Amino acid sequence: MSQATCPQCHAPFTPGQRFCPNCGKQISSTGEGVIPTVAASNSSLPPTMAANSNEGLPPTMAAGSNPNLPPVGNSNPNLPPTMAAEDPANHQQPYSQYASGAYTPPPPPSYNGYPGGTPTPNDPYAPPPPPGPGMYSMPPIPPKKKNSLPWIIGAVVVVLVLAVCGGSLYGITQLFSKKSTDNKTQTTTDNNNNGDNSNDTATKSVTLTNLAISYATDQITFTSIEQADQFPDDTYTKTYSYEKKSNFVRIHMKEKQEGGRSAYFSYSSAFSLILPDKTTIKALNAGEFSGPKEGEQRENWVDFETKKPVDLNSLVLRLGTAEEAQMEFPLKSNADLSEYLPKQADLNKAFNYGPMKWTLNTAIQRYDAPGAQAKKGKVFVIVSLTASNPSSSDFWGYDYIRLKSGDTTAAPEYTSDDDDLNDLSAGASNVKGTLIFQVPPSDTYTLVFASGKNLSGTNVTFSIK
Repeated sequence: MSQATCPQCHAPFTPGQRFCPNCGKQISSTGEGVIPTVAASNSSLPPTMAANSNEGLPPTMAAGSNPNLPPVGNSNPNLPPTMAAEDPANHQQPYSQYASGAYTPPPPPSYNGYPGGTPTPNDPYAPPPPPGPGMYSMPPIPPKKKNSLPWIIGAVVVVLVLAVCGGSLYGITQLFSKKSTDNKTQTTTDNNNNGDNSNDTATKSVTLTNLAISYATDQITFTSIEQADQFPDDTYTKTYSYEKKSNFVRIHMKEKQEGGRSAYFSYSSAFSLILPDKTTIKALNAGEFSGPKEGEQRENWVDFETKKPVDLNSLVLRLGTAEEAQMEFPLKSNADLSEYLPKQADLNKAFNYGPMKWTLNTAIQRYDAPGAQAKKGKVFVIVSLTASNPSSSDFWGYDYIRLKSGDTTAAPEYTSDDDDLNDLSAGASNVKGTLIFQVPPSDTYTLVFASGKNLSGTNVTFSIK
């Protein structure tokens, strides 16, 4: 036979109990919560159990149709709800049963009868039931992870401190190393000045004195030579030294443009260095891009790449491009440059050209003229003339003078100052002019004055030694 259960919490109870022993819910006397087979008719049960009669049942279990039971009357608040309708004045026996303690009050709510211990909804202070089968439960709170950020920050700080300390130590080491190198360089320079290390290829610097030459009328005075694996003010040598191990030679100099015109030569084209093994290298870079302007004075330097250290006392400098009259000389103090110095002849040689009186004052032979270098195999010859026209006729002439050198005859250069000599008015005296010619060098030169209408030609020969 099936067990009767409470309709509210479904806890089992014994038939006849009016209150659920688990949740305290009242069980109706009409059979609520009773096993269905008991409430219905059953041939196996006694007739009094199958019908609605109250035979054999206590008065309190009657269904209300027993005349022996008092009718439901005044309610008694001190009795259970089902007992409140009975009249204690007419039915002393049932009342005396409750009064004498025969009535058993319902047990307090229990949370152990139902799986999971579900509390009664009417109890606001009941603890929450533990989750049962099929009920939702909160997931357990995971343990709090340890924060690793402070350790990461600490590691970064340590690395930075080590880097700063290492950099500082390296800087101090480099500083002392640089000072030591500077001291060694100074000692070497002093030795160079004393001329005691002519064969020392480790020479770092050499001072030059009394070494000057004119190139394109740029008066160049050389002051010193030095070599190093790079120069801090030269981006070319710094770039080269990063790419490969090399050595560079720098020539220091002072410049002054004395020709009255600007020179626009390129140092990388015009400067070449001849090494002790006779290897020739072109200049790599210079402090200034091109030759100085008219009247400009400045300091400058030119760098050469030599691959490895060289003997600074055995270097030769070549000035001039392949198309120009080149000049070669050793980079040494007091080197003999007489071959390339200007040569001048004070002539004061008088002659007549028609009715006019002329004087050849001076003649100069040199490798350069204002702002320019002579072409290969030639020199500039510059003559100074004075003319007077005592006649009553004006003289007008243009491009009528030539200079002959050997088999070459040349007209004056456009840089000549001969405008006044082209227009000699009647009675003019002491008119001066300068003519510049570019011819092969020779022992003798001849000025040729052309013949014209009513004017015979004249030749004037002179030498420059």
